[in-house]
Amino acid sequence: MKTRVQLFILLIIHTLAYECSAQINSPKINISKEMIISLSTFDGDPMLMFDGNITTEWFPGWNSLYYPANIVIDLRTSNRLTKVRFYDGKGNQRIKITAGLTPFNGKELVNTNLDKFNEWREVSFDIQARYLVISLPQSKTPSPPEIEFYGTSSSPSPGPPVSFVMQNNVNGIFGVNSFHWVPNEVLSPFKYIREYQYWQWMEGIPDKITFEPTRSGAGNFDTHYQTMKQEGFVVVPCINQTPDWFNTQNDPAFNQDWKPIEAGANAENPASYIHYAKFLFQLSARYGKKTVPDNLLSIDGTPFWTGAPANIKRSGLNLLEYIEVWNEPDKTWKGPKAYFSPYEFAAMMSAAYDGHCGTLGPNVGIKTANPDMKVVMGGLARLSIDYIQAMDLWFKQYRKDGKFASDVMNFHHYSNSVDIQSTATNAIGISPEADKLDEKLETVKRFVNTYFPGKEVWLSEYGYDTNNSTQRVPTTETLLTQEDAQAAWLIRSMLMIMKSNIDKAFLYSVTDTGTSPNGLYSRSGVVGHSSENYSKKLSWYSLQRLRETVEDFKLLSMTQTPVFMNFSFQKGDERRVFIVYAQAGKKEYQLDLKGNEIKYYKRNEIPILLKSTDYGKKFLIDEHPLVFTIK
Repeated sequence: MKTRVQLFILLIIHTLAYECSAQINSPKINISKEMIISLSTFDGDPMLMFDGNITTEWFPGWNSLYYPANIVIDLRTSNRLTKVRFYDGKGNQRIKITAGLTPFNGKELVNTNLDKFNEWREVSFDIQARYLVISLPQSKTPSPPEIEFYGTSSSPSPGPPVSFVMQNNVNGIFGVNSFHWVPNEVLSPFKYIREYQYWQWMEGIPDKITFEPTRSGAGNFDTHYQTMKQEGFVVVPCINQTPDWFNTQNDPAFNQDWKPIEAGANAENPASYIHYAKFLFQLSARYGKKTVPDNLLSIDGTPFWTGAPANIKRSGLNLLEYIEVWNEPDKTWKGPKAYFSPYEFAAMMSAAYDGHCGTLGPNVGIKTANPDMKVVMGGLARLSIDYIQAMDLWFKQYRKDGKFASDVMNFHHYSNSVDIQSTATNAIGISPEADKLDEKLETVKRFVNTYFPGKEVWLSEYGYDTNNSTQRVPTTETLLTQEDAQAAWLIRSMLMIMKSNIDKAFLYSVTDTGTSPNGLYSRSGVVGHSSENYSKKLSWYSLQRLRETVEDFKLLSMTQTPVFMNFSFQKGDERRVFIVYAQAGKKEYQLDLKGNEIKYYKRNEIPILLKSTDYGKKFLIDEHPLVFTIK
């Protein structure tokens, strides 16, 4: 008969044998594309590490800013991991892998040079983890061609149901980018005005804030916002650009696109952005609904010159509904001091939103001053769901409430033959249909509706140039000039954006920002440059007609054939149908009136009333949408 000690020893041996067996026989864990979250901007496809092919590898690109290139793998539930195998190919790069129940401060599993040659290597361990973090720390180096994880996994709980609901109206599409000095008369095709406002205009000297008038930028924002509201516009100030007073070291390379932090500060610490978040508190306090105590208001009341009007403390003016925090934080073309990783931008957003859950002081953050003010994250340069997911990881880890610190998910996208942010010189604008613009935006909208219900989705930049830039719109057989083509493609873009169900879209831009024959975005306005007296292009008239035609209507449906797209709108008993011929060239279209009386518009012509006696009338369709009002 075995003693208790013998039984205990046998139990230990049995347990160790089971664990060793589990490590040897653990099944391979399947990694899918949906599990991968990018923690930095890069090129290439990380799924090449998990495609079962030892001849392919993930290469993040030649830009040193992309490194360390990091991804998170979210296994969706806690798993027991026992082993990793990776194929060591032909390079001499380095790889790091950590694992844990969060993507932060995980246990290091692998940190090694890939200095073997075409052989499999493996590392055994025993860890409970949901998240894996894979890092390529060396600049301009590829990943191992293949990585395999082994362990025992449990089925993740089902996610929320996918949500997508057609908008009740289409008014949010009538947005445009502008500046506060643009005359209101050229803004009439639009309702929502995204205004670039440089922080330095209002706080050119630290803690010396001015609004009416501003120290620079020729701003009188009390008057401006009041006038805009009275005339029916909704202004969204996009507060960006780091003031010169941050350049305390007199760095000759200083650029206002750099992050607004002190030299040497930790860009992942919300406190590093306290100057910016304090300014946003003042902006929100002045122009939001809530009256804020005078002792929390900061204003420079000293006149700029003898007899000049003095700034005074004011709050609760109720002139703004939204404030946008920065612009294109994921920009890679201005270097590492301007580029925000998702974690860095999450830290700034948390400070700007509510002073990082109120921990930074009573006068820090937009919501701290006005809980009703809607906070808009700076428009990302790409339609990147990964960037949003990575920000969310940071918020869940470091905010007490775990909340995503923005009311609006905001993106930019230009329909182009290549990634518009690349350095390709052969790039050109493409039609929204060729770009599948509606599908791309609908993917983002479904994601946000599903995982962040209640958040708005904006496209705050899109458009085409009428010059020779890499975002130029080409001419065709029926679109004989670039202005003709811009008008047609913008209307078609707006119709597809309406279909995508996003909440607001802002054309870039209302005016040409320059007169360069080659400058990117310099000729993307619907009116000319100020030096050209804001002369109206054909696109301005087309957008004005579009707003007059469908404002306050509901988009009921979009049906598509190999040749046509039909957009059907309704308000009360009135229905309006846009017919879009999305092919180059001309085609005759025979209209069946079916007993209806129809008012027909083509481009800028006077409406023609058609009656049932016109049954079978043929129309020559080109690339400009036709609109029919059916009563």
